[in-house]
Amino acid sequence: MITTVLHLLAVIGIVFAINLLPAFGPPTWALLVFARFRWQDIPPAALIAGGALAATAGRLLLAIGTRRLSGRLSPERRANLEALGQTLAKSKTGVVASLAVFVFSPLPSAQMFMAAGLADIPLLPLAGAFLIGRSISYTIYVTAATAAEETVHRLLRQGLTSPSAIAIQLASLAAVVLMIKVDWIKVIDWSRARIARVRGRPAPPSVRPPDIDLPSGGAAQEPT
Repeated sequence: MITTVLHLLAVIGIVFAINLLPAFGPPTWALLVFARFRWQDIPPAALIAGGALAATAGRLLLAIGTRRLSGRLSPERRANLEALGQTLAKSKTGVVASLAVFVFSPLPSAQMFMAAGLADIPLLPLAGAFLIGRSISYTIYVTAATAAEETVHRLLRQGLTSPSAIAIQLASLAAVVLMIKVDWIKVIDWSRARIARVRGRPAPPSVRPPDIDLPSGGAAQEPT
């Protein structure tokens, strides 16, 4: 019994640490499948629940750390990202979309949480969607795993050394950097004005705070 608990705690600690990484970490599901082969004394339900909770805690802490680093950005960039976060948070389909992404998407979740931290998106709904989504996907992987242990070793190695996996990680990091550079307030204002025009309504007021200038230094303008 004690050995089983120690094995489970070891898995939880490793999963938590890996999900703190901003990039280039092996997939959590592969680690859980490997642990299932390696330590068969761990009940599958405990392995899945512990792995999902540890992964969620790691990603949540990564997002919080990234959010604190956003304090080094200029006031204009912070206001820009906050406008993006507030717009996404008001979306009625945001949680459903997040759940679908975390269940089915092969894209790295680390950069998604970093982007959420930078954009000041409410993290608890996102973490809840991540927890549910990962619980579903981990259940599928762990209970349906029929591959040999050597196959799992190969998947773990590919997660770290595969050119395609490295390219996806680099592209995701580049997307986070690009997100900081985009004038989201301008994009949001244009999108809202276009939707209002299609519906025959006047353009809504700009989401740009009145005391924040354009990133280029020009004064903010009211939409016409």
